[in-house]
Amino acid sequence: MLLEERHVHADAFWQRLQRRLTFLAAYANRSSGAPELDNRR
Repeated sequence: MLLEERHVHADAFWQRLQRRLTFLAAYANRSSGAPELDNRR
C-alpha cells in the first residue's frame, strides 16, 4: 500500500471515529490533546 493510500485510509478511519458518540463521550472534557476533538461544539 502506498503512503498516500495509507493516509487516505487513516483519514477515513479518523473521520468515522469522530462521528461515534461513544468515542466523543470519552473525550467530552475537552482535554484530549487532539484539536479536532477539543474544539468541537
